[in-house]
Amino acid sequence: MYVSVIPQRRKVPKQAGTPEKGIGRKPAARLIRSLAMIGMMIAAFWLGAQIRANAAADVPAASAGGARQAYLLHAVEPGDTLWTIAGRHLPDDMELGAFIHEIRRFNGMETSRLLAGQVLKIPIRP
Repeated sequence: MYVSVIPQRRKVPKQAGTPEKGIGRKPAARLIRSLAMIGMMIAAFWLGAQIRANAAADVPAASAGGARQAYLLHAVEPGDTLWTIAGRHLPDDMELGAFIHEIRRFNGMETSRLLAGQVLKIPIRP
């Protein structure tokens, strides 16, 4: 005759101060997660506000009549200089130096240094 024996689980005595499973477990961790989530939300709202503020500042310069000045975009390629770019788009009634100054002012540039991949706004006159 064959008898099947099912082993019984041995009960391990609990240590003093150990919380029951799922009850009161790590309330500090829940608080830390909540504070981290609130911090990330505040950072996201702040970053969104900064992006909107920068986008508003990126509006093209206004002409004397108060209307926005038209411009075209030029992607800077390796080897391009502000002089060569300005020379390609130079209006007939303007000197090269003055047009370079206008491009720098229009793009908010402090120097004439360009980086490959940079996108310049070249002001055009209708």
